[in-house]
Amino acid sequence: MHSKFNGGGHINHSLFWANLAPANLSRTNLESAPKLAGAISAKYGSYDEFKGEFTSVLLGLQGSGFVRKNSSLVLTSVGSEF
Repeated sequence: MHSKFNGGGHINHSLFWANLAPANLSRTNLESAPKLAGAISAKYGSYDEFKGEFTSVLLGLQGSGFVRKNSSLVLTSVGSEF
């Protein structure tokens, strides 16, 4: 059980650090992903509305966990407490 928990944590953190980038890089701008930008606007009305919903879901987490989106941009929280 501990190896599953710790292994999962290692994978999640490795993905996080590999995908983290400074905000001033062009690849971190929403305009560099026009399909995603269009989908966010269609689903939430604006990027700011999306960020507000994302923040709301994150603040609803108890303990540790993460927020993910599905292909329809529906946000769900996933607790990592076993």
